[in-house]
Amino acid sequence: MNDIIYELFNRKKELNKSKGYTFYDSQFHFYSPNSRDLDKIDKLIEDYSHTGVDKMNHTRQFEIVMITSPVLFENMFIKLKNMEHNLIKTFKDGIFHKEYLVGNESTIYIEETGNPCYLILKVDLCYFIILKNEVDLNLAFRVVREVIFRTSEDDGFIMFHAGAVVFKESGIMVCGDKASGKTTMLLSLILNGADYISNDRLLVKETKQGFLMKYFPISMRIGRGTIAAIPQLAKKVNDNGQKWSRPQVEEIRNQVNLDEREDFGSAVKLEITSKELKELFAVNLKEQANLKTIIFPKINLSISDIHVSEMDSKKAATLLQEQCMSPLDENWIEPWLKKRRETDQFILEYSEKLVDHMIEQTKVYQIEFGKNIFNDSQQLLNDFE
Repeated sequence: MNDIIYELFNRKKELNKSKGYTFYDSQFHFYSPNSRDLDKIDKLIEDYSHTGVDKMNHTRQFEIVMITSPVLFENMFIKLKNMEHNLIKTFKDGIFHKEYLVGNESTIYIEETGNPCYLILKVDLCYFIILKNEVDLNLAFRVVREVIFRTSEDDGFIMFHAGAVVFKESGIMVCGDKASGKTTMLLSLILNGADYISNDRLLVKETKQGFLMKYFPISMRIGRGTIAAIPQLAKKVNDNGQKWSRPQVEEIRNQVNLDEREDFGSAVKLEITSKELKELFAVNLKEQANLKTIIFPKINLSISDIHVSEMDSKKAATLLQEQCMSPLDENWIEPWLKKRRETDQFILEYSEKLVDHMIEQTKVYQIEFGKNIFNDSQQLLNDFE
């Protein structure tokens, strides 16, 4: 196997190289023999990036090399057949990967299916994606997300099932179960002047200056009821000429009779990237903010006004801990492409302390609201400033 690794590094020198993309203090470069693939990955990264291209020198510089080669794939696959491996569950949809250790520095991952189509070789900070048939750009971006997630945990961040905005330098975290109204609440705040940080996943770290929130590159998923309640968004969704990065819009367009009452919390979601959100609503994208307020939303379509109540600290701590995605995220079951430095038990204990401190040192509210939330959120922002 070492001869193949040596061959891959020699081949990398001859490939086209992308611009550098920065997420926090880590930079990513992509390599491919096809410059058009790099153009596509550039667009994909730009769709999610809040910072864009950066020429600064960074402590960590990761490289992702994409090579489509049936011959190389088969050669590696044959060599792996008789090697010992670990079986790890990596995603909530039941995807398992075989993990092969090759020497002291290299690891190879292959999906455990009847017809595997890719191998990922990790050597230090370089990831070689060897594809059997065709380039999968989403797989390359999956590598980026996994590395960001685990690197952030190594840096002391904890992941939450939450979103965040910032208004006049005051960070607002919106946290809760699925179908609780997180995205609806976030959009209502954005439409009333808040800047967007993140949706569905949020990284939080305690610092000397307070609690720092950072975004995670993931789509905003908007339910059909929320779409129907925002006329400018509903118009775009029903416009066949509107181009979208994600394919889910077709399923929504096929169900034109949107019913706000029935479709809030619907499993049918429109997925939009940060760039699309910026273009649709002229929203500013922020990478980070200091946390000042935590909101637990509760959507109730039978009411027309907003009910704001301070939460009991013990109840709030329990709810916030339930939405903590470190060490066990429902999307990333086990670390694979980037292993953590610390154990699950250490991170669990650390997250519990972080949650307690967040509840002690920030304002925590439950906000019950109906579909008029889009008209009434300006006063909320002023109150939270």
